[in-house]
Amino acid sequence: MLRIGKMTDYAFVILDVLAERPLEPMSAQAIAGLTKLSEPTVSKIMKMLAKGGLVTSMRGAGGGYTIAKTGDQLSLLEVVEVMEGRLKLVECIDQSHDCAVRDRCNVQGNWNGVNAILRNALAGWSLNDLKQGRANV
Repeated sequence: MLRIGKMTDYAFVILDVLAERPLEPMSAQAIAGLTKLSEPTVSKIMKMLAKGGLVTSMRGAGGGYTIAKTGDQLSLLEVVEVMEGRLKLVECIDQSHDCAVRDRCNVQGNWNGVNAILRNALAGWSLNDLKQGRANV
């Protein structure tokens, strides 16, 4: 089954909270309070989002996390790939993958088009589109 992980789902919840307060640095503790997620979970997700450039982190008094883009600019694909890694439906999308049935596979390489359609669909939806239930297609 094609499904994003729980941490990715939580990342969208966290990013939505940050998008509603784009100029207000928020601590992991404050985010946890607003989202009802545990602080260790929020901290782990924030580190991933910061490493991926989706949030910025400021230390010290008045510091915290802020979203790096507006909710209209942040695509679902960006979030999924920061949290889950590069989107690839099957291993043979990656040419370096060593496949045991490569010589007998009639669909080899044909998943690339399907993968591109899924990537484009996720790239065409923003965080705000997800929140509002509409697509930018």
